[in-house]
Amino acid sequence: LNAPSSTFTVPVTGLYHLSAAVTVASGQNDILNCWVQIVRFSNTQETLQAGFKEGGISSQHTLHTEGDFLLQAGQKVWVEFVVNTNDNSTTVLERTKGYSHFSCHLLIPQ
Repeated sequence: LNAPSSTFTVPVTGLYHLSAAVTVASGQNDILNCWVQIVRFSNTQETLQAGFKEGGISSQHTLHTEGDFLLQAGQKVWVEFVVNTNDNSTTVLERTKGYSHFSCHLLIPQ
């Protein structure tokens, strides 16, 4: 993991288990929906998995997503937290306060 950029570079090709979560709290009613997504980049950017929440967040809520994916050595993987608001703006937050995690475990090397 490259801590300053929060990007994981896949060291060896294989099947990996990826898990991500973020806990958010807001009293804002202008949130239409939000999600946490695991993103992979090799030649193009691709969302691998996403956890989704419809509607506003009036109290604390944890968004979680996970799955098993075949990743190639050298690919970049990271997590994004995205919020859509009533004014049709989309915001990607690079850092959040509160609980969050991202883990990547090699299950089967290839």
